Order: sequence, then structure tokens, then C-alpha cells
Amino acid sequence: MLIYSEHQKNSIDISLDFCGFEDCPPNYKYGPDIRDLYVLHYISKGSGTYYFDDKTIHLERGDLFLLFPDEITTYQSDNSDPWSYYWLGISGRKAKEYFSYSKIHTTKFIQDKTDKSKQIGDLMALAVEYTNKDMGNQIQNETFYLSTVYNVLYKLSHNFPIDQTSLFTNQTQSICQLAKRNIDKRYKDNLTIQNLANDLNVSRSYLSKNFQKYYHTSPKAYLMEVRMERAKQLLKITDEPINIIGKSVGYPDSLGFSRAFKKYFGIAPSKYRKNIDSDKTISKFNE
Repeated sequence: MLIYSEHQKNSIDISLDFCGFEDCPPNYKYGPDIRDLYVLHYISKGSGTYYFDDKTIHLERGDLFLLFPDEITTYQSDNSDPWSYYWLGISGRKAKEYFSYSKIHTTKFIQDKTDKSKQIGDLMALAVEYTNKDMGNQIQNETFYLSTVYNVLYKLSHNFPIDQTSLFTNQTQSICQLAKRNIDKRYKDNLTIQNLANDLNVSRSYLSKNFQKYYHTSPKAYLMEVRMERAKQLLKITDEPINIIGKSVGYPDSLGFSRAFKKYFGIAPSKYRKNIDSDKTISKFNE
């Protein structure tokens, strides 16, 4: 049996892109493949093998494993006791940060025979069950899926926390995390990367180089992403004038905002708003 459903992205922080369940036949193999988001799996029965980073890991009922974006992974069900598993595809600009609070972000799998992993598996099963029944209206559905993802991430960090001492002993990592949080909070201001670096008492080149290494994007690109995604959201859900929306995401000059939006998405904000119902005009983030 295979259950699979895709969901519309309605949050730039965390989003459930898809979820599913599968009873795998013997020796069923997925990959090698590269995903563009995190995919969390919970094994509800049986066993199989997870291949990553030249490692071969045997996993069984109750275990969890996590596929990382932009990494090659392969996994295969056992010949005599093939596994069944639930999965959630999770994206968003805060996905890496939230996953990093659990040791699964370091190990890429968790072998557990207690109720701790089952609590997470039960939440994932509820998401699949909910989508299979097509319950509620659109707003209720979106709220349910978001709450499920946050609950799963909370349970991962609570039940399988990373060693807090190691999390904050790396000064460079801490600086990158602080920079990201500052961007998340201060994107509405006249924030520059130089200002950000000055506030953190580091050089701009040091911040940019290490931020790129840790988050796979530059702080300048991340600031632009936060501003543009928030602007797109405001264009969808409000009737505020273009200049007000521009100011609310850090652009005091409406012309500068319109140019930036068009350069990023390939369409002017006013035209995007006219096509808001279909939202098919933006090619960069095809939702």
C-alpha cells in the first residue's frame, strides 16, 4: 500500500511539502537520489538499510532516519522482513535550525526501541491519516499540517536532544546562528550585512564566508530571501499599497522595492498581485 500527498507551501519558515506511507516489497530500493528538502522517515515495521556518506546502517521498527537536502542517499527494504515507513517532506528557511536541535541532524538516523521515537511516528501517522481523509477546510488543513510539523520538530529536540555544550562551544557556529536570528528579526529595518557584522564584532568577509559554509547561502542572499518571501506573502494576504509593503520589508523607496522584487521573482509586485489567484507567474519558487 502506498499513500502520498503533496501540500501547498504557505509558510516561509517551516512547510510540510508532502507526506506519505508505504508498505515496501522485499528489496525495494529508493535512490541514489538527491532531494531539495529534508525528508524524515519513521519505520513502523520490518527492517532495511540506509546508505549515506559511504556508510551502511541497518534500521528496524521504531527507528528514524533523515534525508538531507542536496545530498545523495539510498535506502532499501530487507529481503525477508521488508519495512513499512511514514515520511514527512519538510522545507523552509528555519528547517535546518530546528533539525539541528536534535542529534538526528548529526547522526542522520536514530535507533530507538523506546516510546520516544514512537511518539514521533504517531504524529507522522496522524498527518498521513488526516490527508488521506481530506478533512477540514483549507485554513484548518494548513493549521493542522503546520502544527504537526512543529510538534514533530519539538519531539525530536526534546526526546533526542543534541549535546547543548557542543552546540554552543563552536564560536563560529554561534555567530552564524546569531546572524541568522538577527536577519529574521531585523529584516524590516535598514539592515546591511556590514551593520550585522559590526554588531557581532566580526569582519564582513568572515561572516559571509562562514554563513555560506553553515547555511549554504550568503547572508546577503538570505536577507533578500526573507524580505522577498515576506513581501510576496503580504501581497497575497493584504490590500496594502505597494509602497507600504516595501517599507514593511526594509525598502523605504517603493521604486527600489519594485526593482528588487522584479529582479528576484521575474515579475513586478503590482503584476504579481493581479495574478494572485493562480500564482503561476512566479517561476523561481513554483508552489
